[in-house]
Amino acid sequence: MSRNFHEIYAQSDVALPSDRSTGIVFAVVAVIIAILLRHNMTAFASLMAVAAILLAVSFVAPALLRPLNIVWFKLGLLLHKIISPLIMVLVFMIAIVPFGLVMQIVRDPLRRKRQPQLASYWVDREPELSDRQDMANQF
Repeated sequence: MSRNFHEIYAQSDVALPSDRSTGIVFAVVAVIIAILLRHNMTAFASLMAVAAILLAVSFVAPALLRPLNIVWFKLGLLLHKIISPLIMVLVFMIAIVPFGLVMQIVRDPLRRKRQPQLASYWVDREPELSDRQDMANQF
């Protein structure tokens, strides 16, 4: 493969995060949800227990969290393949398309509209724009 670019466009393999960090993240999320549901004591107690178990397992035996880590990682990759193109389509539809429509209505820079009253569509250059001195000392 040629290395003519700064970026490598081949798909690279993303490394799987550690099992311990995945367990800690899930424990923190369980604590946050428990705090949000603190008015329901059953949900609060069960989520805090799940958080404690996940935290203990992530420090004592992180290998037990390997299947959870793999499933979570694959879900993230799937979401990346779905959400990234959707965001790009939204940006295009919100920013580029309206601007292009307004430009087509307001201007005709390529002079594509028919003008039957003209003898020719030739555009005469103005002499001050075609002066050769404009090209001197460009840099």
